[in-house]
Amino acid sequence: MFPKYQTIVMVLCLFVALPSMARQCLVAAPHGLIKRVADGSLQDVADVDDAEVMLLQQGMSVRNRNQPVHNSTKTTLLGSNGLAKKQKNPVLILLFMAIDSLPHVQLWQDWSAPASKGSWHAFLHCVNYTACEQGTLALWPELKLVPTVDSWLELVSPMQQLLKHAVNALPNPDGDVSEKFIFLSETTLPMKPFADVHMELGKEDVTDICFGGFPSDNLWPSSQALDRHGKKHTVKLPKHSQWVILRRTDAELFVRDWVQGQNCQTGWAVPLKDGHFTGKNRTVSSKAFSPLFAPPGGLDEFATFATLYGAYQSNGQLSTHYPAMGLSISDQHILQYQGRCRTHVLWNYSVLPHCPDMKYTKSDVGEDSGHSPIEINSADRCLLQHERDGRFLFMRKFKTGSVRRDDFREVILN
Repeated sequence: MFPKYQTIVMVLCLFVALPSMARQCLVAAPHGLIKRVADGSLQDVADVDDAEVMLLQQGMSVRNRNQPVHNSTKTTLLGSNGLAKKQKNPVLILLFMAIDSLPHVQLWQDWSAPASKGSWHAFLHCVNYTACEQGTLALWPELKLVPTVDSWLELVSPMQQLLKHAVNALPNPDGDVSEKFIFLSETTLPMKPFADVHMELGKEDVTDICFGGFPSDNLWPSSQALDRHGKKHTVKLPKHSQWVILRRTDAELFVRDWVQGQNCQTGWAVPLKDGHFTGKNRTVSSKAFSPLFAPPGGLDEFATFATLYGAYQSNGQLSTHYPAMGLSISDQHILQYQGRCRTHVLWNYSVLPHCPDMKYTKSDVGEDSGHSPIEINSADRCLLQHERDGRFLFMRKFKTGSVRRDDFREVILN
């Protein structure tokens, strides 16, 4: 029936309540990729997770990923050991960073409107506090505006400011709650309905950091440091996306440990934790790492990971596991995406979606490599559908007025 997949060894099928009662199947192919069979066709599915495959293997039902998730917050999933685990009650904390306004405030209101009370909170840091107070805050009263801190040479202090006010405003969650602190730019929009984002981020109490993406970043800055026995070891600074999502314990740790005012020009203290440096409360200056090209503002692409987990140590292994992220990363594969990438930032120009009414401007950042951010001047339904069907929960950079409200409601929220 499918000549290319004649050696398929197992087909796992489920039926979902669609008008057409279309059959949805997961196929375990010989090469290990998971395929979905829908109405007799094979399609790549990159976002089928292990828990869903296990559920299917045990004959349990799995929701159709194109259907919205209800606001039910407690679901039984399967852990990596195959045993059932209860999903915690997720609370999403949106942390916006803006200059003088939140231009897509109406769309964010539409997105959060179906959410149950207490399932989300929103905080805003603005360079121009007065402008945001008189503009955005008047339009979205649920938003909490935090006092402005200097962001001329780095953006990490505003991130810490947001975290500090969010953590203090939402103290002592009970053990059944999983809080996710989500950093967002003023140009960012959600690409999935609230319920889907809520469900996805509530699966595990982990921090999401995205590494890699720029082919020009062919190595992590490195330095030498002495361990407790006086032996030299190589330590590195992983480069990552600024748009991270922190679990509660990491948010509190970052608030406690980041020192405001540090920047790439003066240098900042990189902690050495665990591994070779267990029991030694030590730091090394960022200026000791080479090559460290971080223009003003680039600090946020190194500081979050390093402040939370310390400089990267390979320990002679192919990868290093970080329990707080629930995964391993490697200094051997830095040209590839690693970690969890939740916000669509970089685009490969060779595979841009062919959308007739999409208008965009290329960024000069990373343009020589063919991968860079793009600024969306006009987004049609084709682009929104492309992102709605994709793996990212959020996307930037949407210019003011680039997304029609009707299109957003129909494609993203429907």
